[in-house]
Amino acid sequence: MHIRPAQTADAEQLLAIYAYYVKNTAISFEYAVPSLEAFQNRIRTTLNNIPILFWKAKMRFTDMPMRAFLSDGQPTRGLAKQAFILTVPCKDKGMGENAMKRLKKKLQETGILNVYACIAYPERNDEFLSTGSADSHARLGFERVGIFRNCGYKFNRWYSMIWMEKIIGNHENNQKPKLMRNIPE
Repeated sequence: MHIRPAQTADAEQLLAIYAYYVKNTAISFEYAVPSLEAFQNRIRTTLNNIPILFWKAKMRFTDMPMRAFLSDGQPTRGLAKQAFILTVPCKDKGMGENAMKRLKKKLQETGILNVYACIAYPERNDEFLSTGSADSHARLGFERVGIFRNCGYKFNRWYSMIWMEKIIGNHENNQKPKLMRNIPE
């Protein structure tokens, strides 16, 4: 598995993966797939403030690009928000969990202490959304720290969002912050 900073040139490949989730799931609350130009602009805008990491692993069945958006933590140094998007054939194969373990190491190298995930969450599993992401995060040591009930509407039903947190570093007084832009490759 190769991890590197994302580039605007990755937009087409990332959008192809994201489109599946927009069209077929409630993981994203968007109703329409953004245009390539709009998605490139999202990446460009995000990269101005927030690093995006891009994973690519050769698999027997497909290439697997993923992304993680990480908050630069400017007002609150030491924090990172992560999100993963997996190609559909890679779901439920442990790839997201493996990537999170690798990401944790890179985040620790940059001085990140807390990692957060904001996850779409159903009252009960259905054909558009399951608790799978929250369950995977829990297996990795994330704890649920908040819920926004019925805040997303898609496919004629309401879904909630949960926040999960994992502490990955020691919180000490007089810590010297490191800048997220220096994420090692």
